[in-house]
Amino acid sequence: MSSLNVDVLFLVFGELESDNKSLYSCILVNKAWCATAIPILWRNPGQYLIKKHSKNILSNVILSHIPTDILKFLDSEFFEKTYQRPFYNYIHFWKYLDITYITNIFSKFSTDKFNEIIKLFINKNTKISHLTIGYGFDCHDCRLHLIPGAECCLSELESLHVNVDMRIDILEGLATICKSIKKLRIDSLCSFYNSYYGIIRLIEVQENLNDVDIRRPLIGCDDYNKTFEESLIKHADTIKYLRINWKPNTSILSYLVNLVSIDLKDTRKADWSQLEEVSLPLLKILKAKAIPYKYIENLIKSTKGNLSEISICYDSLNSRMLIQIIYHNCPNLRYLKLVLLDNIDSLFIKAFEILLTNSQFLNELNIRVNNDTFGWKELFEILTKSSSINLFKFYFYFNKKFKLEDLKFFFDNWKDKNPMLLIINTFSLVNKVKQESEDLMQEYKTNGIIKRFEVYKNHYKDFEWN
Repeated sequence: MSSLNVDVLFLVFGELESDNKSLYSCILVNKAWCATAIPILWRNPGQYLIKKHSKNILSNVILSHIPTDILKFLDSEFFEKTYQRPFYNYIHFWKYLDITYITNIFSKFSTDKFNEIIKLFINKNTKISHLTIGYGFDCHDCRLHLIPGAECCLSELESLHVNVDMRIDILEGLATICKSIKKLRIDSLCSFYNSYYGIIRLIEVQENLNDVDIRRPLIGCDDYNKTFEESLIKHADTIKYLRINWKPNTSILSYLVNLVSIDLKDTRKADWSQLEEVSLPLLKILKAKAIPYKYIENLIKSTKGNLSEISICYDSLNSRMLIQIIYHNCPNLRYLKLVLLDNIDSLFIKAFEILLTNSQFLNELNIRVNNDTFGWKELFEILTKSSSINLFKFYFYFNKKFKLEDLKFFFDNWKDKNPMLLIINTFSLVNKVKQESEDLMQEYKTNGIIKRFEVYKNHYKDFEWN
């Protein structure tokens, strides 16, 4: 029975992985809770923002794991005044290794000392499942693949995120060790201009590459980008999640027929006509920015009704046509984000009403308006009239002409519906209206119309409800 209790506790605490305060409280209950929660709390310390005082404590905890003969060399003052062997081997529980995070903690360490810290995390007795190589890595001559025990430690690596240049010998070394990477994120291929074929080799040897996120291509190097895309095509059977910020140089999208999620962004107003031939029947999540409407239309139609999440941002005045395509082809829609440029007219109202009526599973709506004459009251009227009982999560990015009475109208007419989760972005509003909006939401939260609300003042801030 005690074993069962520990198993249940592990599952419950696993749901609290991103909530360090709750996990810390669990540690204080008793020995069994402590022993179960500690490995979860220390699985990914890098996800928690730390202040200067906390950083000092964490650095001391890390240093306390170092053998005493080496510790005297690294930090003699800490060894003489503070050193105490930890009760748990916290490093053993650390599965998400972020080099930038470690660099920030030990920013004053020389290369030799820093590499001794890295050896704590990468050795024959540890197992890293997620590795982030960023700022700090390029400041130290840190050859991960040559660290004793690296082959054992990194052999089951599932996720790799790189945002700095890496030497080709390191990439090729990782390719001999890491063959189980499922998720690969590269912030900029430009960083790999001098070691390009190293990253190609690393991709080619993966056995179950599932999620690929590439933010920037090599500008003006179409041949390199083509070679990179061809390396991904070899994983067409396994790749299900793709994010790229450029128009492909190959017909890669025609090969990736098993995609469940795609995120496309055009920063150069390229020709996306190849999308006319693409069919993604398993696609559930579609995100697109600055992709012409007619190609978005083709993608939506090709999904055979499987789309459940749509996020579209493009500079066009045909929002009504896009809405029509969505309600004709997306009966299982649960999340919708739209950027609206056009005004609300009778045709838009009719199309939006049909969308809400047809989308009975829709529970999240994200509307951003880039039109200073947009009629918020008309939109709110449609929402209160035609929304299903499932729709209660809203994000509104208000324009400069937003009126407080329009928001009040929305709240007054939301009675007898599920209390809403509401986020508003007030970046475009004057300070007085921002504060009045927040006060109004607090009033309706007290009245039970709003369950929870947040106010964002950051121009780029998006959201995700937990």
